[in-house]
Amino acid sequence: MKQLADIQALKKNQELIVLYPDSKLLDIIDRMLFSNIHHVVIVERGTEKEVNGVKSPGIVVGMVSDRDLRLALNTPMLSKELDMGSLDTLFSDFIKQLDENKVTQIMNTHLFCKEADTSVADAIRTMRAQDINSIPIVHKGTKLLAGMITKTDMMDLLMDYLNKDTEVVGSS
Repeated sequence: MKQLADIQALKKNQELIVLYPDSKLLDIIDRMLFSNIHHVVIVERGTEKEVNGVKSPGIVVGMVSDRDLRLALNTPMLSKELDMGSLDTLFSDFIKQLDENKVTQIMNTHLFCKEADTSVADAIRTMRAQDINSIPIVHKGTKLLAGMITKTDMMDLLMDYLNKDTEVVGSS
């Protein structure tokens, strides 16, 4: 049975992008756009630790998805006190507010972290039941981040499985 560790092994060359609770919303937008990602795990600053020879960026305290960001951008939180005078002023005020507001204002702290030895089937059940697109993977018995699994990773795993099944069928 496949475990989340198996999927993480396939992603070993991908950089794990994290930010901190005191990061600005502008930072998270920059990271998502620059890295072409949809989820950023938020870790407690100064909690980096090596676990079984693998460096963890820290203790998971939250996550921000592109959906969280879209919802925040469409709320009064960021549109309050904007000068509606000119487009230039409106844009600069909006950027200023993104630079002043912290990730903690929009991050989700109700997470469904899984350990690396969790079965892929269990992770999929959790993702479906909770209607979430990603799950932080933590080191066994800790809240230290080890990786992240997304619906895209699950689809890639399914494609690999289907391609192998096709190769076997096609070769007979």
